[in-house]
Amino acid sequence: MTELTPRRVDELSARAEQFYNPKLALHNWNHPLEVRRDFDQIIDNYLGGRRKFGPAMSLNRAPVYLAIAHHDDEHDSPENANYPSKEAYAAFIARRELAGEVEPEIVDEVEGIILATRLQAPRVTLGQVAAHYADVWSMADKDHEVFLDVNTRLWIEAGRPPWEGYKRRARKVIAITIEESLREFCPRVAAWGGDPYHFPIYAKKNMEQFANDPEPGL
Repeated sequence: MTELTPRRVDELSARAEQFYNPKLALHNWNHPLEVRRDFDQIIDNYLGGRRKFGPAMSLNRAPVYLAIAHHDDEHDSPENANYPSKEAYAAFIARRELAGEVEPEIVDEVEGIILATRLQAPRVTLGQVAAHYADVWSMADKDHEVFLDVNTRLWIEAGRPPWEGYKRRARKVIAITIEESLREFCPRVAAWGGDPYHFPIYAKKNMEQFANDPEPGL
Protein backbone atom coordinates (compact mmCIF):
# COMPACT_ATOMS: atom_id res chain seq x y z
CA MET A 1 0.00 0.00 0.00
CA THR A 2 1.29 3.42 -0.96
CA GLU A 3 1.22 6.50 1.24
CA LEU A 4 -2.20 8.13 1.41
CA THR A 5 -1.12 11.51 0.07
CA PRO A 6 -3.64 14.09 -1.19
CA ARG A 7 -2.79 13.02 -4.75
CA ARG A 8 -3.38 9.36 -3.86
CA VAL A 9 -6.72 10.23 -2.22
CA ASP A 10 -7.78 12.03 -5.39
CA GLU A 11 -6.72 9.06 -7.53
CA LEU A 12 -8.67 6.59 -5.40
CA SER A 13 -11.67 8.90 -5.21
CA ALA A 14 -11.77 9.27 -8.99
CA ARG A 15 -12.16 5.51 -9.36
CA ALA A 16 -15.61 5.79 -7.80
CA GLU A 17 -16.97 7.60 -10.86
CA GLN A 18 -17.61 4.24 -12.52
CA PHE A 19 -20.30 3.51 -9.90
CA TYR A 20 -22.39 6.60 -10.73
CA ASN A 21 -25.00 6.64 -13.47
CA PRO A 22 -24.46 9.77 -15.62
CA LYS A 23 -28.11 9.65 -16.66
CA LEU A 24 -29.41 10.30 -13.14
CA ALA A 25 -30.69 13.82 -12.61
CA LEU A 26 -29.00 14.32 -9.24
CA HIS A 27 -27.00 11.29 -8.15
CA ASN A 28 -24.48 11.39 -10.97
CA TRP A 29 -20.73 11.92 -10.48
CA ASN A 30 -21.20 15.66 -9.97
CA HIS A 31 -23.01 14.95 -6.71
CA PRO A 32 -20.04 13.62 -4.69
CA LEU A 33 -17.89 16.43 -6.10
CA GLU A 34 -20.41 18.97 -4.78
CA VAL A 35 -20.65 17.18 -1.42
CA ARG A 36 -16.87 17.29 -1.04
CA ARG A 37 -16.94 21.03 -1.75
CA ASP A 38 -19.66 21.53 0.86
CA PHE A 39 -17.76 19.37 3.35
CA ASP A 40 -14.70 21.62 3.02
CA GLN A 41 -16.93 24.66 3.47
CA ILE A 42 -18.41 23.21 6.66
CA ILE A 43 -15.00 22.35 8.08
CA ASP A 44 -13.41 25.67 7.15
CA ASN A 45 -16.27 28.05 7.94
CA TYR A 46 -18.21 26.33 10.72
CA LEU A 47 -15.79 24.07 12.60
CA GLY A 48 -12.70 26.20 12.87
CA GLY A 49 -10.54 24.89 10.05
CA ARG A 50 -9.82 28.23 8.41
CA ARG A 51 -9.37 29.86 11.80
CA LYS A 52 -6.73 27.25 12.68
CA PHE A 53 -8.47 26.06 15.79
CA GLY A 54 -11.24 23.69 16.69
CA PRO A 55 -11.83 20.03 15.91
CA ALA A 56 -11.05 20.54 12.23
CA MET A 57 -7.37 20.86 13.08
CA SER A 58 -7.14 17.21 14.12
CA LEU A 59 -9.49 15.81 11.48
CA ASN A 60 -7.95 13.55 8.86
CA ARG A 61 -9.91 14.53 5.76
CA ALA A 62 -8.62 11.65 3.62
CA PRO A 63 -11.11 8.99 4.84
CA VAL A 64 -13.96 11.48 4.54
CA TYR A 65 -13.03 12.35 0.96
CA LEU A 66 -12.94 8.65 0.08
CA ALA A 67 -16.29 8.06 1.79
CA ILE A 68 -17.89 11.01 0.02
CA ALA A 69 -16.63 9.72 -3.33
CA HIS A 70 -18.32 6.36 -2.71
CA HIS A 71 -21.33 7.32 -0.60
CA ASP A 72 -23.88 7.01 -3.44
CA ASP A 73 -22.26 4.19 -5.41
CA GLU A 74 -24.81 2.36 -7.58
CA HIS A 75 -27.56 4.62 -6.23
CA ASP A 76 -30.13 3.29 -8.69
CA SER A 77 -29.02 -0.36 -8.69
CA PRO A 78 -31.57 -3.15 -8.09
CA GLU A 79 -28.85 -4.71 -5.92
CA ASN A 80 -29.74 -2.18 -3.21
CA ALA A 81 -32.75 -4.37 -2.37
CA ASN A 82 -30.38 -7.08 -1.13
CA TYR A 83 -28.85 -4.81 1.54
CA PRO A 84 -30.30 -3.12 4.63
CA SER A 85 -30.03 0.24 2.85
CA LYS A 86 -28.55 1.78 -0.27
CA GLU A 87 -25.85 3.20 2.00
CA ALA A 88 -24.99 -0.34 3.10
CA TYR A 89 -24.51 -1.39 -0.52
CA ALA A 90 -22.35 1.68 -1.22
CA ALA A 91 -20.27 0.86 1.87
CA PHE A 92 -19.82 -2.70 0.60
CA ILE A 93 -18.55 -1.43 -2.75
CA ALA A 94 -16.21 1.05 -1.07
CA ARG A 95 -14.76 -1.66 1.17
CA ARG A 96 -14.24 -3.95 -1.80
CA GLU A 97 -12.58 -1.24 -3.89
CA LEU A 98 -10.33 0.12 -1.14
CA ALA A 99 -9.21 -3.20 0.35
CA GLY A 100 -5.49 -3.53 -0.20
CA GLU A 101 -5.22 0.09 -1.31
CA VAL A 102 -5.38 1.74 2.13
CA GLU A 103 -4.90 0.57 5.70
CA PRO A 104 -7.76 -1.56 7.14
CA GLU A 105 -8.58 1.04 9.78
CA ILE A 106 -9.08 3.63 7.02
CA VAL A 107 -11.44 1.24 5.22
CA ASP A 108 -13.41 0.82 8.46
CA GLU A 109 -13.63 4.60 8.87
CA VAL A 110 -14.79 5.07 5.28
CA GLU A 111 -17.50 2.46 5.77
CA GLY A 112 -18.69 4.13 8.99
CA ILE A 113 -18.93 7.54 7.32
CA ILE A 114 -20.94 6.18 4.39
CA LEU A 115 -23.39 4.43 6.72
CA ALA A 116 -23.74 7.66 8.70
CA THR A 117 -25.13 9.51 5.67
CA ARG A 118 -28.42 7.61 6.02
CA LEU A 119 -31.35 9.55 7.48
CA GLN A 120 -31.55 9.06 11.25
CA ALA A 121 -28.35 7.03 11.35
CA PRO A 122 -26.22 7.22 14.50
CA ARG A 123 -23.29 9.62 14.06
CA VAL A 124 -20.40 9.70 16.49
CA THR A 125 -17.27 11.09 14.86
CA LEU A 126 -16.74 14.58 13.49
CA GLY A 127 -16.17 13.10 10.05
CA GLN A 128 -19.51 11.30 10.15
CA VAL A 129 -21.40 14.41 11.23
CA ALA A 130 -19.72 16.79 8.80
CA ALA A 131 -20.06 14.41 5.83
CA HIS A 132 -23.77 13.90 6.50
CA TYR A 133 -24.53 17.62 6.61
CA ALA A 134 -22.41 18.19 3.53
CA ASP A 135 -24.62 15.63 1.77
CA VAL A 136 -27.79 17.56 2.67
CA TRP A 137 -26.33 21.09 2.68
CA SER A 138 -28.60 22.21 -0.16
CA MET A 139 -31.52 21.99 2.29
CA ALA A 140 -30.12 25.14 3.88
CA ASP A 141 -28.98 27.04 0.81
CA LYS A 142 -29.67 30.76 1.10
CA ASP A 143 -30.82 30.74 -2.51
CA HIS A 144 -34.17 28.95 -2.59
CA GLU A 145 -33.73 28.31 -6.31
CA VAL A 146 -30.74 26.07 -5.51
CA PHE A 147 -32.83 24.17 -2.98
CA LEU A 148 -35.68 23.85 -5.48
CA ASP A 149 -33.37 22.67 -8.25
CA VAL A 150 -32.03 19.83 -6.08
CA ASN A 151 -35.54 18.75 -5.14
CA THR A 152 -36.70 18.94 -8.72
CA ARG A 153 -33.91 16.58 -9.73
CA LEU A 154 -34.78 14.25 -6.85
CA TRP A 155 -38.40 14.32 -8.01
CA ILE A 156 -37.30 13.39 -11.54
CA GLU A 157 -35.23 10.50 -10.20
CA ALA A 158 -38.27 9.31 -8.28
CA GLY A 159 -40.20 9.05 -11.55
CA ARG A 160 -42.13 12.33 -11.26
CA PRO A 161 -44.71 11.18 -8.69
CA PRO A 162 -47.60 13.53 -7.81
CA TRP A 163 -45.90 16.80 -6.90
CA GLU A 164 -47.87 17.58 -3.75
CA GLY A 165 -47.25 14.11 -2.35
CA TYR A 166 -43.55 14.38 -3.15
CA LYS A 167 -43.35 17.74 -1.38
CA ARG A 168 -45.04 16.37 1.75
CA ARG A 169 -42.55 13.51 1.97
CA ALA A 170 -39.60 15.81 1.29
CA ARG A 171 -40.73 18.26 3.97
CA LYS A 172 -40.93 15.41 6.50
CA VAL A 173 -37.34 14.45 5.70
CA ILE A 174 -36.21 18.06 6.04
CA ALA A 175 -38.02 18.43 9.37
CA ILE A 176 -36.31 15.31 10.72
CA THR A 177 -32.94 16.59 9.53
CA ILE A 178 -33.51 19.98 11.17
CA GLU A 179 -34.32 18.26 14.46
CA GLU A 180 -31.20 16.11 14.19
CA SER A 181 -29.04 19.15 13.38
CA LEU A 182 -30.07 20.86 16.60
CA ARG A 183 -28.76 17.88 18.57
CA GLU A 184 -25.63 16.83 16.71
CA PHE A 185 -24.44 19.63 14.41
CA CYS A 186 -25.33 22.99 15.92
CA PRO A 187 -23.63 22.38 19.30
CA ARG A 188 -20.37 21.48 17.54
CA VAL A 189 -20.55 24.63 15.42
CA ALA A 190 -21.39 26.81 18.44
CA ALA A 191 -18.32 25.54 20.26
CA TRP A 192 -15.98 26.73 17.52
CA GLY A 193 -17.25 30.14 16.52
CA GLY A 194 -19.33 29.42 13.43
CA ASP A 195 -22.97 30.41 12.95
CA PRO A 196 -24.59 27.58 14.95
CA TYR A 197 -28.09 27.96 13.57
CA HIS A 198 -27.36 28.53 9.89
CA PHE A 199 -28.50 25.05 8.91
CA PRO A 200 -31.80 24.82 10.82
CA ILE A 201 -32.82 28.43 10.11
CA TYR A 202 -32.32 28.30 6.35
CA ALA A 203 -33.56 24.72 6.05
CA LYS A 204 -36.77 25.75 7.80
CA LYS A 205 -37.20 28.76 5.48
CA ASN A 206 -36.75 26.56 2.43
CA MET A 207 -39.10 23.92 3.81
CA GLU A 208 -41.83 26.49 4.42
CA GLN A 209 -41.44 28.12 1.00
CA PHE A 210 -41.37 24.70 -0.66
CA ALA A 211 -44.99 24.14 0.41
CA ASN A 212 -46.05 26.79 -2.12
CA ASP A 213 -43.70 25.92 -4.96
CA PRO A 214 -45.64 24.87 -8.09
CA GLU A 215 -44.83 21.70 -9.99
CA PRO A 216 -41.83 22.28 -12.25
CA GLY A 217 -42.74 22.90 -15.85
CA LEU A 218 -40.34 20.55 -17.57
